[in-house]
Amino acid sequence: MDKFDISALSYEEFIEYVFTTLEGQMESLDPNGKDYWMIAITRPEVVVKYLTRFCTEFRKLAETVPADTLDNGIDEMLDSSSLELQKVLWDNRVPLQERVDCIRSMYRVFADFVVNREFGKSEGCFYMWWDFVCWGFWFHQTYHKKLPAKNYELLGDGDKKLVDAMFETLVEVLKLNGSSAKGAALHGLGHVHHPGVRAVVQDFIDRHLSELDAKEISWLEKCRDGTNM
Repeated sequence: MDKFDISALSYEEFIEYVFTTLEGQMESLDPNGKDYWMIAITRPEVVVKYLTRFCTEFRKLAETVPADTLDNGIDEMLDSSSLELQKVLWDNRVPLQERVDCIRSMYRVFADFVVNREFGKSEGCFYMWWDFVCWGFWFHQTYHKKLPAKNYELLGDGDKKLVDAMFETLVEVLKLNGSSAKGAALHGLGHVHHPGVRAVVQDFIDRHLSELDAKEISWLEKCRDGTNM
């Protein structure tokens, strides 16, 4: 079966595809309704630009898309069982700075939208956002590049810059008000495997210890140690 090249779409078609065409479908479809089981990305630099624009303009999009559709579309975009579009961020055909800028643009989703809302874990796209991104990076490193462990010190300089961008963005998200943004940041910190995580999460525990119950402390310690699910 032919592959559908998602990078051949315009940005407007890309958004329509992710948030309308794919909704409720078991298979991938092109905008004309043809069935495809495989997605191709022949121009990863285009998808990086689209993801960056999607993040920087997120609040505007979120105001026009129903909550369930937004949740489903983001899952389709980032989940490894679907499009997993964040894989373009590990593609060395795209200039490193453009990929770093895309990661940093993800802050806007949380600062412009999530910070003003309270979501439970059942509304998983924002809680899982950084899990998807960090997991995708480390899967690429350990499976495709054969890195023996999720170890920052074993990475090349370019890959370290990507992890630095994830970590630094997560730290900024953690500073936002609202439990949804903070929860997503802490969850992501547990998956980024950056050497700065332990100090940041332990500081959070220390500052909020009187507000936390035993279950919350246990979860935060797992985020601190990189063992959370």
